[in-house]
Amino acid sequence: MNNWIIENHFDTLDWLAHSGIRREDGGYFSEYDPKKKRFSCWGEGQSCTLSTAGAILAFLCYQKYIDKAIVSGEHLLSLIIEHSHKYHGLIPSGMNSKTSRCYASAIACQALLKLFEFTKDKKYYEACLVISDAIIENMIRKDGSIRREIVIRPGFNFRYFLNLLKPVFLWDLESFLIFKELYNYTKKQKYLHAYKKIIYWAHRNINNDATIYFGKINIPFILYLSTEKSWSETKANFKGWFTRFHPTALTALLKTYLDFKRIKEANKLAMWLKNHIGPNGLLFQWYYTDEEHSEEEDVMPTAQFGLILMENKDKFSKELEPYLDIIYKGLLTAKIKDKEKNIYASYKGLPFDKRRGHKTFTWDTAYALLFFYEYHKRRKLEVER
Repeated sequence: MNNWIIENHFDTLDWLAHSGIRREDGGYFSEYDPKKKRFSCWGEGQSCTLSTAGAILAFLCYQKYIDKAIVSGEHLLSLIIEHSHKYHGLIPSGMNSKTSRCYASAIACQALLKLFEFTKDKKYYEACLVISDAIIENMIRKDGSIRREIVIRPGFNFRYFLNLLKPVFLWDLESFLIFKELYNYTKKQKYLHAYKKIIYWAHRNINNDATIYFGKINIPFILYLSTEKSWSETKANFKGWFTRFHPTALTALLKTYLDFKRIKEANKLAMWLKNHIGPNGLLFQWYYTDEEHSEEEDVMPTAQFGLILMENKDKFSKELEPYLDIIYKGLLTAKIKDKEKNIYASYKGLPFDKRRGHKTFTWDTAYALLFFYEYHKRRKLEVER
């Protein structure tokens, strides 16, 4: 048996549990820069809701650090906006963050629901309902498209106007999953309606080859692009926003195909993703319609693509199965061997990125662990047969 199949990844779990990336209160920073010795958060607060939720999901799979998962769950609970606030029920992007993001909120709900299933403590389930209801009320538009971000800090804020210029981000499609899960729990029609509305919107915006672009453009955003300093920058940005794909958006779309039993489209998109895996076994961060791609690779959507292939093995062509080993080895190329405590055995999120390629990312590390767990489980079953 190959060595990469029997690795246990406990060194990576130890990094997630004991390095400085984890706050004492159970919250997580998004990334760590070993050159500057600096932690940072994507939501511009003092913790990252998305990364904290990812760590919980990883810990609950391996169960070695269940106590750590529970403490992190308490951190998420402490962030939920209380009754007196206009946006009651939303969860910020992190501690003291001025924004709430749909994608991070939906993943936080998934983590809380998993905590409820594991501990049977109803406070996690009830918190999940509160956040999900707030997402439906504040972040899902009538046509099913999603508001990526809401500024929750009271008073005038320039970020509010900046958000009006942004396109709809398609990786937020993954938010639909939590509403399906809650409908299965509660049988309440509002969750089923939200679930279907998001998918119907997405499927109205797909391309002929079953792909979907990174963002759906709006007129204010086009005007915003026209303010670039040079014509070359303007052209590059127009090309990017009109014709680029992001694999996280594509893997989210792939899940919608599978959920709606659009197996033909699912296989077409899976083959597209398979054909666009780079020589290191990872998907690139950006693709363009002229078959160009970015230099940097992206760990999280690669791991997610592998998870989707494993969880829906009976729905995909057998031609895709060998790519699980390719993805496994590809993910290992992003593993950091440096002995510094704050990066050892963690994973780069964007290998070969000029600015961030040396940094370790909590979210990508957690997703790599989720992939490894499922991969080992299935390989063990195959050996036992």
